[in-house]
Amino acid sequence: MEEKKYPIYRFSAVWDQKDYKNNSTSSCRMFENKLSGEEIKEKLEEFKQNIITKHPDALFKSYECKYIEDETWVLQWFNHFTLNKFNNDSDTIRSFEQFVDRKIELNWQNGHFKDDMNPNSKEPYYCLMGAEDRYRWEVCHCEHCQNGGWTIINH
Repeated sequence: MEEKKYPIYRFSAVWDQKDYKNNSTSSCRMFENKLSGEEIKEKLEEFKQNIITKHPDALFKSYECKYIEDETWVLQWFNHFTLNKFNNDSDTIRSFEQFVDRKIELNWQNGHFKDDMNPNSKEPYYCLMGAEDRYRWEVCHCEHCQNGGWTIINH
């Protein structure tokens, strides 16, 4: 049985501040279902408001939400997360291992070197941010993840 894949979107923004020009941020988020145009506008406004909360003098140059792909796991800073529900840590690790192997194979097919990007490739490199090092995998069981309905593997 194939594991459920969820839509992933990248939210990004570039803005100026009094003390810093061309500040930027981006993050990927996974949702239960594909977002409608109206839902994208809402989520993008939330993203923008979170930036304004931290940087009240932000003058936005650009901000956008872009659909990336449907996938089982999504990258954050040195971890991956999913909405998939697992019965135990072994199932979680098995799912993540299949995802990592699939992305490594995709990088190879796209002409990238083992554990490194080929700048001459026309296809994108999927950065696993250390997930290739299986000995670092740690399933998070914190209250935040449990309450949010997330499964996270730190690496």
